Amino acid sequence: MARGACFCALLAVLIVVTVVLGTVMKKNGAGKGASTGSSRFQRKPVLTEREQPAYFRLVEALSPDHIVLAQVSFSQLVVAKGGSQKENYAKFKRISQKSADFVDCRKDFSVLAVIELDDSIHNSKLDKDAERDAFLAEAGIKTLRFRQIPSVDQLRQALPIPRPQEAKPQVEPTGIP
Repeated sequence: MARGACFCALLAVLIVVTVVLGTVMKKNGAGKGASTGSSRFQRKPVLTEREQPAYFRLVEALSPDHIVLAQVSFSQLVVAKGGSQKENYAKFKRISQKSADFVDCRKDFSVLAVIELDDSIHNSKLDKDAERDAFLAEAGIKTLRFRQIPSVDQLRQALPIPRPQEAKPQVEPTGIP
């Protein structure tokens, strides 16, 4: 009889351990994709619902001669130079956590402009925005700020985009001196 009782007790413990492990694994998202379950990290879109139409308008306004990048870290746009290693590192720390909403690049990925889509929260961040713009201006990068999602025409007017119809026609020599 003692053997039967031990077996039942062992079986009960195994069932409890299995249930507990299953619950813990499910809670931690084990065996599932990284974006499901209740893990510590969760997938999110790169652009907000408000930024998405602005991105597509930028692409329409700038294509095919330009590349539009989104959510680019300032550390990819500028580098601190001219000071000591300690000073340059301090400058790097000030910009490393900042990102640009959109970046207009040539086909060689050289930066032409940064485009920011400001909302009402920027009313309280005017000083920080001015500092960000100054970092970029010091590196020769123009910043354009829009309160509302700009139209394709507004973007074309604000950004210096040469259009084929704007190019001056080549005058062929007539051979007359």
